[in-house]
Amino acid sequence: MNTSKLSLIGAGPGDPELITLKAINALKAAEVVLYDALVNPELLSYTRPSAELIYVGKRAGNHYKTQDEINALIGVLSHSYGHVARLKGGDPFVFGRGWEEYAFAVRSGIEVEVIPGLTSALAVPGINQIPLTLRGVTDSVLLVSGSSFIQERSQTCLQAVEAKSTVVVLMGLGVIDQIARTLLDALLSDVPIAVIQEGSLPGQKLVKGSAIDIVAKVSEAQLSTPAIVIIGPVVALSELLSNSKAEVK
Repeated sequence: MNTSKLSLIGAGPGDPELITLKAINALKAAEVVLYDALVNPELLSYTRPSAELIYVGKRAGNHYKTQDEINALIGVLSHSYGHVARLKGGDPFVFGRGWEEYAFAVRSGIEVEVIPGLTSALAVPGINQIPLTLRGVTDSVLLVSGSSFIQERSQTCLQAVEAKSTVVVLMGLGVIDQIARTLLDALLSDVPIAVIQEGSLPGQKLVKGSAIDIVAKVSEAQLSTPAIVIIGPVVALSELLSNSKAEVK
């Protein structure tokens, strides 16, 4: 009888209180936990004392374990120990390569449970009072990676911005200058932009501007990864609200 199991868990955007109860219960049950670089270490306190904790973190340009190595660990450990929890930042299926791990486990005859997490693309804007959609302002959202925005998906992104959709760019800080240049070249210099570092965590920083000045503001604030970029009219709503309050006074 095969008792091997993989729990593919989304840890959320960083704040340890933003993980789901279902995810916590899976962490408590697992014999082994494979966790990523963006996972808050506090979440490991939910694991059983006897659980083996293995760091397999990956960041841009710095892979502690390759994807193939992680897949191999899932196979070996699930068959050896039984229940493996794979704890990934955000949501496993949003720029998280979770499908690759899911597919590998299924092909290996391992039972898989997917436990979604709050992706930073959705949670971090809300935490910072930026609604991704608003009646009469925007009714659609486009999620892209930084490389996609400036390469193969650039025209799609520009069309979305022109249509006043909200564009959320994950892993966009490293190409913020190219994003700004792309918008400037398309005569979209006035579209509001927000860059948020370490959203939901104590080290969170928020910078707002437009294609004209966002690169300088990001440099001045010394923002670093992880960070997301939000582009669209919803970015300016809090300022409009502040101005209306000031007028009332």
